[in-house]
Amino acid sequence: MGSIEQIDQLETYIIDLGNEIESVKKASDYLKLIEQFQEKIVKTSDSLSQSKEQLKLYQEIMESKLELFQTTSKNIEAKHQSLEQLQFKILTSLDELKQQQEKNEKGIISSFLEMNKVANQNQTALVGELKRIDDVQQSQFTSISKANKMFFAINTVLSVSIVGILVYLIAK
Repeated sequence: MGSIEQIDQLETYIIDLGNEIESVKKASDYLKLIEQFQEKIVKTSDSLSQSKEQLKLYQEIMESKLELFQTTSKNIEAKHQSLEQLQFKILTSLDELKQQQEKNEKGIISSFLEMNKVANQNQTALVGELKRIDDVQQSQFTSISKANKMFFAINTVLSVSIVGILVYLIAK
């Protein structure tokens, strides 16, 4: 058998070996936690990429709706100008007709009132249609704006959470 010093030295080696094993176990646990965190980051990154794609899609939809609105507005504006030109031509024709037929004053007054009524009805219908289109576009813009704000808030919360977790892990 060995001496007490050898046994004490052997006991010290065994304690040191136990401490080393415990350190290796802790390092292994930390590695597992890091791997789990990396998986969560990959999932979060995928989610953020999907949100980014959805935002791009919403932006494309908004741009196409804006183009449609602008095209519709231009068409309505052109129709409005055409109606104004038509109204101007009608008024000009009425003046010429009035000069030519002063003897038949009642007929001319009646025709003038009827044409003016038609022009006002067309103008009123056009203004009503413009207001309706504006209301529809405003409601669509408001709903898309709300959706964009919500996605921005979600992305911000996710980003802050990830940064917080990273800082927490780095601090440990």
